[in-house]
Amino acid sequence: MTKESQRRAVDNQRKRMTERGQCRYEVRGLASDKILVRKFAEKLAARDADSAKLREQVQETIAPKPPSRGAIGRALRKAPHFPDDFDISREFTTGRDIEL
Repeated sequence: MTKESQRRAVDNQRKRMTERGQCRYEVRGLASDKILVRKFAEKLAARDADSAKLREQVQETIAPKPPSRGAIGRALRKAPHFPDDFDISREFTTGRDIEL
């Protein structure tokens, strides 16, 4: 196979994969994980309910969602010695006048 025909074959394969909504990529890892990673990729490519559930579980494990706004205040209120009447609101000010 010549370099030109090999390049065309790869281009054609990538085109077919793009039409199916897939892409080709390379990952690096342990040789012992090669089969596991391939099976994982096959499961994710299935685009069914199981793949969506698996994707969600892995996403939560690897990159958990950042805490939502107000999470610190909620955590403080759950603290054992936090007063019930504690007010965390801030006073609105327009700033101060500065002479230049």
